[in-house]
Amino acid sequence: MRNRISLNKDWLFSKETPESGQGESVNIPHCWNSLDGQDGGNDYYRGTCYYTKKIARKDLPAGDRVYLEFRGTNSSATLTVNGKEMASHDGGYSTWRFRLLAFYFWRQCSGSGILFIRNRWKKILHF
Repeated sequence: MRNRISLNKDWLFSKETPESGQGESVNIPHCWNSLDGQDGGNDYYRGTCYYTKKIARKDLPAGDRVYLEFRGTNSSATLTVNGKEMASHDGGYSTWRFRLLAFYFWRQCSGSGILFIRNRWKKILHF
């Protein structure tokens, strides 16, 4: 039986690298351009932003198959798990999934781990 849980709450968002310790707590979906994209100031931010979340094994369903599903990471995202780049996706608001190899992940992180999303603007042409 498939269990679904939401990891949407309590992400740390920052326009600085996660190592800086700077950021604000946000729930996703989240839009960092909700104000500068409409204020008429020609200051629409198109840089890189970061989302970080610490998760504990006990917070995820039991079993060896754990998938992370993202329902849109505009426009280019890279997923890092415990410091290792694991997946990337270009595609605006399309859904994408990544199978987290649970045994490897939890063995490496002693019961909790860090998810890190680097999200950046990227001009993507679709034909």
